[in-house]
Amino acid sequence: MKPERHYEVIFFILFSLSVLFAACAASPRSAGEVEAEEVSVEEPELYSALPENVPLGNGADISVLRFGPAETVSFEIPPGVGLPDPESGDSADSELNRSFREAYLEGLFRDLPLAGVLGGDLVHSWPPQSPAAWVQNWRGTGEIPNSWGIPSLILAVQSFSGSQAFIVQGILMDAYGRSAGIGRANGAMGYGAPLGEDFLYEGQAAQRFEKGLLIVEALGGDGRAGKIRFDPAELPPPPEMLGVFEEGLEGDPVSEACRAAWPLIFDKLASPSGVVKVDAPGSVFLFSAAPWQLPLDEAGRLSVRWIYMQSLAEGRGLLFLTDYSVTGTGGTVIEAGLRARLLVSPFLDALIAEEALPGSPAPSNPPGKSGGKQFDRLFEGLARYGIPLSNPLFRAEGGSYIEAQRFSRGWIVEELKSGE
Repeated sequence: MKPERHYEVIFFILFSLSVLFAACAASPRSAGEVEAEEVSVEEPELYSALPENVPLGNGADISVLRFGPAETVSFEIPPGVGLPDPESGDSADSELNRSFREAYLEGLFRDLPLAGVLGGDLVHSWPPQSPAAWVQNWRGTGEIPNSWGIPSLILAVQSFSGSQAFIVQGILMDAYGRSAGIGRANGAMGYGAPLGEDFLYEGQAAQRFEKGLLIVEALGGDGRAGKIRFDPAELPPPPEMLGVFEEGLEGDPVSEACRAAWPLIFDKLASPSGVVKVDAPGSVFLFSAAPWQLPLDEAGRLSVRWIYMQSLAEGRGLLFLTDYSVTGTGGTVIEAGLRARLLVSPFLDALIAEEALPGSPAPSNPPGKSGGKQFDRLFEGLARYGIPLSNPLFRAEGGSYIEAQRFSRGWIVEELKSGE
């Protein structure tokens, strides 16, 4: 996240609450400084709290889940990622560069097989004849046949009206290249730009685009999509209370990041009523004396400065947004983008459960009491598994789909049931 965006958020908090938290806006420390200090276990400052009559989760069976430590990854973003085409004539080149670089980091968090830019490609408008989105072609390490005719292709696409780029890859990219969209077109013309990453929708692989929901109903051979379906139903507007944490903060970067997650929130939580309600104004946790330090597998450490959370759909979902920096291998400090994550069952239930998942590590320096039994349990889960670095996503294994979610200490993965 850009420093000025972070300072803006802190300024509004200071103004609305009339409390001095000057240390909260300190610059992230280097790896050497992190190692030289004692790990912070301070009690975070809490503003507003989740009503205790709104239980989190839905009592899902977490016995189907397991934890797997994440492999050490390099957070290096290759040269050329997010570099705009100078002929595009766009006045927001720096913002395009930021959003595409953040999308690449998102892909690294998800363990996608990214290997930089494909053929020196630049961020450009697409398609050339009738531009509908910004795009950059990235190279994957695999060689999987797809409808675009470039086996190593991975797409990064951003809507003209949006501020975040998203990746289209794998079987969804294969489906994205088929002419089943509006006007029998493919790509950005037929489906629009993506409004989020791919995910599991009612047991099937899906991704939300500007013009509708693209669903892969069956897997084909060679890692390709089989039968696909496109639902052009219009996405309803987000609830007014989504992203509201304190009076007067509407429209700030925190609120905007939360509302950008609305497409996934709707697709994951609207069934069966077709409506998603916000339970209450969100909760804010500030680590003002020192960032909360969490390990990041073997590669480094996360420094968490603040956390925003908001309960949705009577506790069936929890929107999670945090400001943090990553200290990776060699002491490199990377500022992550401001992206909201969605926690839903069974992953949300695993975070607040008393028992640990098989393969999980011991909790790492949980903060003190945070204000309420549910939040205390949630922070214990975050200390064990880490903060969410992805939304729930799907994996194809043995001809079936399973669901998984990346946390900073590793993956929580759904296991295939016997006979599947």
